[in-house]
Formats: sequence, structure tokens, C-alpha cells
Amino acid sequence: KIKINGHYNNSNSNSRHTLNNMSNINNIQQEEQGFPDNHYHDTLQEKEANTTTTNNDNDDNNPNNNIIQPNVRYLLRFDGGSRQHGGLAGVGMVIYDNNNNEIWCGCKYLNYCATNNESEYTALIVGLQCAYALGITKLRVEGDSELVVKQVEGRYQIRCNQHRKLSDTSKHLLKKFKEISIRYIPRSKNKRADELANMAMDSRDSYGFVVEDSSSS
Repeated sequence: KIKINGHYNNSNSNSRHTLNNMSNINNIQQEEQGFPDNHYHDTLQEKEANTTTTNNDNDDNNPNNNIIQPNVRYLLRFDGGSRQHGGLAGVGMVIYDNNNNEIWCGCKYLNYCATNNESEYTALIVGLQCAYALGITKLRVEGDSELVVKQVEGRYQIRCNQHRKLSDTSKHLLKKFKEISIRYIPRSKNKRADELANMAMDSRDSYGFVVEDSSSS
């Protein structure tokens, strides 16, 4: 179960929360800790199949309902990166409203070996999970990985079995939204998500959401 922490900017404000001043941020519970690289992709798919994502549409007490508007199409930008030949990886995600105000951001340190492309896919997957947990139903998705975006769109062939599994997980999540689109953008337009991914790698920490064990709820 994905639980969003922190919270967000009022949609009427031009200010922006950063990871340093967001309140009540908890570290993510790293469910993948210690998994060998060849087990990561299967584990991610199994977790997606067994995970109950919190949808806040019907929760009158949830503060997300003060932020998320059902008729607004929000924008998710994602980025992932790896250093030290895949030994250090992180992802960043940011969500904007239709006035280009940042309403939520998060990052995740990947405590396992991941290539740059695997990190990009993970950023997309986590970003979609968080957008859904916020109660967003209409979403535009943008990322600067041409490979990931065009594989998910079906415009590029997928020869790598690991990428195929991650792409299938991404497509499954995309189908959860009433309105959804995904497109490639140049890196120069994705600086905020890149900043968040680097913060995850620099701090070796994760912020903005918690992965909860659905069996305990």
C-alpha cells in the first residue's frame, strides 16, 4: 500500500515545497533491500500484483481531497539515474497542477544494483503509484528517457526481458487512470525530477511516501 506523506502546495500558491521543508516526511520502507539484481524485476512485478494502492477519492478525512480536483489533468514528470556502474541508483518524481504549480514531490533511493534504464522505469512506476494514491484520475506523464517512453508506447521493440517486465508493469498502472498520456521531453525540461533523483542518490534516502505492508492493515 502506498501512503503519501508530506504535504503539498496549495494549488493557488506559486511557492514550492522542497524535501528540506516538507513536513511529516517519513523514509520509505525499502521492501526490496538485499534482493539480488536478477530477482529485482520479478519481485517488482509480484509486489505490483499484490499491492493495494490507497485511492483517496472516497476518504473524506484525507487531506489529499483538499488538493486534488477530479476534473484537473495533472502532470507527472519522472527521472531515474545510476552511478558507479549501477551500484548507486535513485529516482525522482514531481507532480504539477494545471497552473504549473508543484503540488507533490518524492524521491527514492534504490538499495540494489540498477542500470540507468531500470532506474528510469522504476521512476515511472513509483510516480504512477503515487499519483494514483493521491486520487488523481487524469494525468499527463513526461520523462526524458526516450527508450522508456517509446517502449511503453509500443513504438520501440523490447528485446531485453527485464525491460519487458518493467514495461508491462508500467502499462498496467497507466490503465488505472481515466485519462492518461505519456510523452518524451528533453532533459532540459526535466530538471526538477533530475534534481530529486540526485538527492536520493546523494542522501541514500527516500522521501515523500511510504510503502506499507497491505497484510498488516
